[in-house]
Amino acid sequence: MMMSSDDIKDGVKNHQESLAKFAQGQEIEKNSKITGTPYLMSHHSGKENEKTTETVEKAKTRIKKQTPHKRPLTKREAEIVRLISGGLRNKDVAKTLGISVKTVETHRVNIMNKLALQNLAQLIRYAVQNGLIQIELEK
Repeated sequence: MMMSSDDIKDGVKNHQESLAKFAQGQEIEKNSKITGTPYLMSHHSGKENEKTTETVEKAKTRIKKQTPHKRPLTKREAEIVRLISGGLRNKDVAKTLGISVKTVETHRVNIMNKLALQNLAQLIRYAVQNGLIQIELEK
């Protein structure tokens, strides 16, 4: 049985959605297979198998990055939160600390994961609530 390209795309999309639900602790449908990659791959050619595997691995990586860790920030991470929350770009943080931009980006991803934050606004709120930065109100 040959599957159409649309069938394959739908299967991969459903698989990714199931993985995302599973990672967020949500219930998934009984017929959904988190380990369904072999099923999806059994109906394609070699190139499609590689693409499916790559897509599933990317989804797993995103899920891993989204899974929060309940650990305190290191001194370096707290310093990076303070600088980012103070308005510095990654490039400026790197220059200030004498590290590479890639290292700042890695710290930033780790910080967002540890704190289960989704965006910069949440990071700034965390910094204010935990005394990493002070906001001066204009009078």
